[in-house]
Order: sequence, then structure tokens, then C-alpha cells
Amino acid sequence: MSFVPPPEALGKLLEFYEIAVLQDRIAVAEASLEKADLGVNDQGLVYAFEALGSPLTREELEDYCLDELGMNANSFYVYLSYSPLVVKLATGVFSLVGQDVDPGTIEQLKEKIRESRFDATSGWSKAGTLWWHFQADRPTINAGSHAVPTFVLNLTSGEWRLQTVDGLQLGGVRIDNGFASGFAKAFSALGVTNKDFLQFDFDISKRRVFIRIVGIEPEEFSSFVESDEFDEEATMDEDN
Repeated sequence: MSFVPPPEALGKLLEFYEIAVLQDRIAVAEASLEKADLGVNDQGLVYAFEALGSPLTREELEDYCLDELGMNANSFYVYLSYSPLVVKLATGVFSLVGQDVDPGTIEQLKEKIRESRFDATSGWSKAGTLWWHFQADRPTINAGSHAVPTFVLNLTSGEWRLQTVDGLQLGGVRIDNGFASGFAKAFSALGVTNKDFLQFDFDISKRRVFIRIVGIEPEEFSSFVESDEFDEEATMDEDN
């Protein structure tokens, strides 16, 4: 159902199907109504709120459901968005439906999210590459995509060949509509985990983008890899 009917119509519908009776505009479930069994993913979200309290930030729910309960990441994000048991109170803040929530608590959690957020940076290296430095989170790793700052987006829209700085080819990626996408294979190959710092270096003239895990500060990009470092003939030529 894409809309909620007027209260009077909804009440008549509940009474017609003997789901509930109306008492002073309050629907009271019939005693014969069987309790619905929760699926494993809905139950996992309920466990998280029962264990940690309500409301919670998305990161708190992620840590408990994915790490403690072992929920599938794709299922977690789908159920967090569409479960009838969960309500989104603000960006990144969720609660169980029907819970009394103090508005002050919501503001505290929003401030907590703002304080923990790492601001992405960008600039130019001495080698002439445009670098973009940011911190990965679970949704980024799971989807293989991330929002791109306007400055980077204006210079990098389109198709790119992705590789590591040591020459490992990781296929093609695309930057469009404000997002960089197609990085799931690269994140898996590099073993990117939650909270890792990533740096992309764009060789704009050759439409190549280099990806690497770095520290909290961006790193200088000093050279391009033109040959396989394990190519014995190339190594002998260099020695000669």
C-alpha cells in the first residue's frame, strides 16, 4: 500500500476483517488474532534495539547486526529501509516503531554522527594527478560506490580504467550523477574494511584512476607504473 487511508476508513476495514475493534478511535486487536512470526532479519533488528536501546544510529545498528549477529549486509540495508518495525527519525537515526523518543536524544545522536564524520579532501599531486581522499564506511564497501565531491566530479565524470599503484588491473568504473560506482571488485581485492582511508588518484589525460588504502592523511603520488614489476625482461633491460 502506497498510502494510508483516513482513520475512519481504516477502522472500518479492521472491523470488517475482524482484525480489531475501535474504542474511542483506538484500534484494539481481537483476542483471536494470532501473533505474527518475525523473520530472521526483522528479529535481528529487534534484538539490536533490545540490546542497545532505542533510538540508535545506523553505525550502531550495523556493528551489532553485522558483527554480533552475522546478518547479511545486503539484507540488513534492505530491512533497515523497509522493515515495518523500524522508523527513520532523522538522517542516520532509527528507532523501533511505537517507542517514545525524547527529541533531545535525536539531536544528541545527530551531533554524534556529525562529530564522527570524516570530511573528504581533494587536491593535486606533484605528479599531476587529481587525488580524492576519504574514509570508507560499510554502505560504501557493500555497494562499491560513494558520493563524489563537486570539485572532483566536475573533472572526472565518465568512464575510467581502475588499477592499483603496483599495476593490478581492476576493470572499468564510472563517475556519474554525483557518484563513483563499480568499485566492489577493487574493495574486495584490496581487503578494504570499515573505517579504512582510501585515496583515488586520477590520471586525467589517460583516463586511469589508481586506488590504494592510506592513512588519515593523503599521500603523494610520485610515479606511474608502465610495466609489470614481475616482468623479468623489463627488469633486465633496466639493469642494462
